[in-house]
Parts: sequence; structure tokens; C-alpha cells
Amino acid sequence: MTLNSSGPISLGGSTAGQSVNLELGFSATAQISFNDSAVRTLTGTTAGTTLIMPTNFYGKSNRVALSVTYTTNTSNVALNLAAISGYVSGKSDITVTVNSGIYLYSTSTATPALAFSNGTTGDTLTLVNNGYIMGQGGAGGTSDVSNPGFAGGNAISLSYNITINNTNASAYIGGGGGGGASSSNGGGGGAGAGNGGRGRGGSAAGTGGGVGAKGTNAVACCCGGGGGGGGRIFPGCGGAGASSSDAGYGGGAGGGGGGGGAGTAGGAANNASTYAGCNAGGGGGGWGATGGGSTSSNPGAVGGKAVALNGKTVTWTSGNTTRVWGAVS
Repeated sequence: MTLNSSGPISLGGSTAGQSVNLELGFSATAQISFNDSAVRTLTGTTAGTTLIMPTNFYGKSNRVALSVTYTTNTSNVALNLAAISGYVSGKSDITVTVNSGIYLYSTSTATPALAFSNGTTGDTLTLVNNGYIMGQGGAGGTSDVSNPGFAGGNAISLSYNITINNTNASAYIGGGGGGGASSSNGGGGGAGAGNGGRGRGGSAAGTGGGVGAKGTNAVACCCGGGGGGGGRIFPGCGGAGASSSDAGYGGGAGGGGGGGGAGTAGGAANNASTYAGCNAGGGGGGWGATGGGSTSSNPGAVGGKAVALNGKTVTWTSGNTTRVWGAVS
């Protein structure tokens, strides 16, 4: 903690806030002198400079306050806490800020948008998010095989306990949506720019789309890609699956599932009618949500986590998780 700004201060002693020994992490009875390097560092003076007790010690702290601010859109952020300039092991109070309108995003489901590493017992870590932190969406399953699609990626991964302030009304954190399942038709891509699965007989993949475009197929036939997911828009809304009359699009004869928006799961395929056994693909999942199934026995893939704890803990400022989509586990 910080030494008091008025009143008595002693080099030794057992009263927190008034004992230089305790502020430096020593025992209350440890031997200490004005010319010890730790004392000089605490007071910001050089050896030999006359110190006045308690004036030179008022308001001094043995901790350092560090800040990292993201002002431009950045992908695949890997922040090593111990590498921050000025870091002192176990005595650093670190604040990471994402400015309003700024995107921290992932380009691979295997890589979080924001990953923290290192940190030592005694440090504190706070994330103030005013922008968008988004995992990569999972791809939809490719046609011609029964495929559940691919899981979405995580938004944040922890290596140290953290406090997250996501109270700004424009702040969002979302794991990538899970990909939609395929059967004989491609599934939709999950929110976070997951690609839609390729349709049967076609060479072009569907796309997640800005607001969840329909998947497309280079060949106009009954089987195209499934409905797209939510793209990279927060909160986002899923695109509708193609209808049974949309040759070359996601529905084929059965109708593709709609892509999920926000934290909503992708829609299941509508296979009330099929054309030559051409089942439709499921829609991509919204942020952190599961993709839609192509059949009752073939569900879509899971969404990515908003925060992967990795055995650590997260405390939410004001308990506000209103715009946090995906598991925190």
C-alpha cells in the first residue's frame, strides 16, 4: 500500500501505511537505513542526499502503476505482462485499455484475440474495454460429408487473475460463433468471420458475411453453402438461410438454417423437403454460440469462449456482463 501523506512515519514498526519496512516488503523489525538502495528508490533520491523524516516519505509507494492502451485495430494480441516497460515483479498495478471503436480480433480459431502471459503474485491486472474484443468464427462444415462444422475461437485468454471493466455501452466481448453443420450441403460460418462450407458440386465457399450473407456456390445446383453467421459486427444479426427455391445458395431443396446474431445459436436446417437427398446446412452461430445442425443427429459446432480462465479468476466491474457473449470458464 502507500505510505500516509501526513502524520508520523517510521523506518521500522508494524503499522501499515506508516512503516517504511512494511512498505518495502520487509519485516517490521528489519534493520534499515536511509542509504539503503530500496529506501533511495522509494524516495526517488540518490545516495548521500539528505533525507528528512517523514517529509521525504509522505505518499510514497513501493508499487508501480503501468498502462498499455490500444488505439488502433490489432489482431492476435499477445501481451507479456513482465515485458511491459517499468514492470516490477509482484509490485506492478497494470491497466490495459482498449479505446472506443477499436477492434482486437483473432484471425485463427487457435489464437485468442487478446492473450495475457506471465504476471507474478502481488501484481494486479485490470482490463478497461471500451471497444470490441472478438474471437474468430468457426468455419461451416463442407458438403458431401456429415460434418458438425468447426468450433469458434476464444476472445480473451488469461494467465493471471484479472478485473474486467466492460461497462461502456459500446463495449463488447465475444467468442467466435460455432460453424454450422453440413450434410450434403455446406454449413454456415460462425460470427467472427467464419467461412461457410462449400456446397456439393461447387468450388466456392460460402461466407460469414457482414450481417450473415447466404453461402454461395459457383455452380447453380440444388446444393450451395449454408446460411452465414454474424460477420465481424457487434452485436450482429445472422443472415437468413437460403430457401428451397434458391438454386446455388445455402438451402438447396430443404432450406439452410439462419445464422445466429449476438449470442444466439445458429438455426437448424429446414429439411422438410429435400431434392435428391440434398439436405440443407445449418446456420453459423452468433457470438460465442453453437452453430445450427444439418440434421437431428448432426448438431453444429460449439462457440468460442468470451474468456478462457485457464484456472485464473475474473472479476467484473459492477458485475456487468451485459455485452459479453460466450462462456467464461
